[in-house]
Amino acid sequence: MWIARFGAIASRYGWTEFEKLDHLLPRLERKADTFVFVQLPAPMLNNYGELIHEMNSRFCTVETSRSYVAKFSNCNQKQGQKAEEYAAELKMVYYNIPYKSSNTLNSTRNHLL
Repeated sequence: MWIARFGAIASRYGWTEFEKLDHLLPRLERKADTFVFVQLPAPMLNNYGELIHEMNSRFCTVETSRSYVAKFSNCNQKQGQKAEEYAAELKMVYYNIPYKSSNTLNSTRNHLL
């Protein structure tokens, strides 16, 4: 999510690919810092598009309808959690299930119900 925010800011300021690198590289922390500066070849640090592609490949989580079904199925009301909060949590998972077609929509929702 932070990369989308970074991209929006970069676009707003009209940064070039090199300016994006100048702002991005010093801000990397923890796992991203180690991944970029230790595991990637040095020339990649001069190519914003390739760098972002590699970072997305490494850190981007792909959510599928199956992963949402699993999340929904494993949701449990926490001790002391209000019913309204629990219902909101279930709705958030339920309504964020990615669908590819109306058949997928119906079969996934039917599976959950």
